[in-house]
Amino acid sequence: MITLRANSQTHLYPTSELPGPVLNQIKSRLTFDNPRYLENERRQFSNWDVPREIKGYRVEGDSLITPWGFTRQLVGILHRAGVGAGVQH
Repeated sequence: MITLRANSQTHLYPTSELPGPVLNQIKSRLTFDNPRYLENERRQFSNWDVPREIKGYRVEGDSLITPWGFTRQLVGILHRAGVGAGVQH
């Protein structure tokens, strides 16, 4: 069973039990183009050490940590995929 622990952030674990497409969908929803990178491209400036994307999540071991404000969407994604999740506060 997948567990969600919500405090100032939401911890989803173990990610090894999530279907790959579901995990990819969650990561995709939290990945954004980096405006600084795009501006540098437009101006033909160097993008050395400037990431192309900004990730609104991080992975720690077998946990995926997301912003607390994403919790409702996260639960919806899991529900639509038929993934059961227990919630801890």
